[in-house]
Amino acid sequence: TSVRFTDDKIGKVHLHMLSGVTYFAHAHQDKGSFVLEVNAKPVIIERGTGAYGSGLSLGGAQYHNLICPIDDNGAPCIQPRNGEGLGGKVTKASFEDGVFSYETDLVSAWEAGLFKTCTRAVDMNAADTMHITDTFELAQDGRVMFLLNTHGTIAQESEKVYTITDGDITLTITCDNWVGECKGMGEFGVDDTVSPVNRLCLETYAKGKTQLETTIKISRK
Repeated sequence: TSVRFTDDKIGKVHLHMLSGVTYFAHAHQDKGSFVLEVNAKPVIIERGTGAYGSGLSLGGAQYHNLICPIDDNGAPCIQPRNGEGLGGKVTKASFEDGVFSYETDLVSAWEAGLFKTCTRAVDMNAADTMHITDTFELAQDGRVMFLLNTHGTIAQESEKVYTITDGDITLTITCDNWVGECKGMGEFGVDDTVSPVNRLCLETYAKGKTQLETTIKISRK
């Protein structure tokens, strides 16, 4: 699901949401992730796929832009690719009166029994503002990671505000109703061209029914 906006100050903004059926052969653990491009340049990126024999492994959930639970051993949980009925289900995708609204159900994208409920909703009513609402309940209370991947530079501005700067574009990420513990905002692996990728990783403890609201504001110098 994709949407495009044009703004006099920013230029062209393209948001692409990832969901749908998981196919075992070449599936990435990317259900619930997204790609954000500004003037044809990816700012929140998809790392791509390593060539066969390259040794690159870029398909894990920890390499995508999503909410990822952490297991009891501190490892990221997985979105399996072998099994029946796996994947995300888009339950809403509309563009009316200049407003983009999207929601996907992600329970079946993850390991069976991991989530009781799990949805990601995104709303954009202008080219410069993206609202993300992650609503979920883990089967067992635990920690989750909110992840964003970029080639830009990540900085922390305050307890709840971070920025990503890539050329003349700046994204301001605000944790509206939650506080994440920053577990990293620097280099974390590479993309399919073996170029370094920076990752913002914010952890929080999810107890019972949880809703994380996050706003991404786009600006241009």
